[in-house]
Formats: sequence, C-alpha cells, structure tokens
Amino acid sequence: MKKKEREVKMLTVGEWVDKTHEIADTLEHKAKIQHTKEVERATAYRDGYIQACEDYAKEMRHAISHNQ
Repeated sequence: MKKKEREVKMLTVGEWVDKTHEIADTLEHKAKIQHTKEVERATAYRDGYIQACEDYAKEMRHAISHNQ
C-alpha cells in the first residue's frame, strides 16, 4: 500500500498576515486571562492578610483592656 502524500498549501502574503494577527490575538487573550487570574489571587491574599492583621489588633486591644 502506497503512503498518501500530503498536499501542502502555500499561504499567500495576505494569509500569512492574517495568521500572524490571529496568533497575536490568541496570545494577547491568553495573557489577559492569566493576568486576571493572578490579580484575583493576589487580591484575595491581600484581603486575607489585612483581615488577619485586623483580627490580631482586635484581639490585642481586647487582651490589653482586660489586663489593666
């Protein structure tokens, strides 16, 4: 049995330009998605850290007021 030969289609300059824009758009979209995820993760970390600091300060004030 003979192997099928793959027909390779040559792209025109315009098709290459379109393909280049398509690839760039895809990469930009993926970067935006990754950026959004990282910002959300960092925001959640910051919010948790701030809450922990506030909880600590509240407990310290409570402990100090009960020991005076």
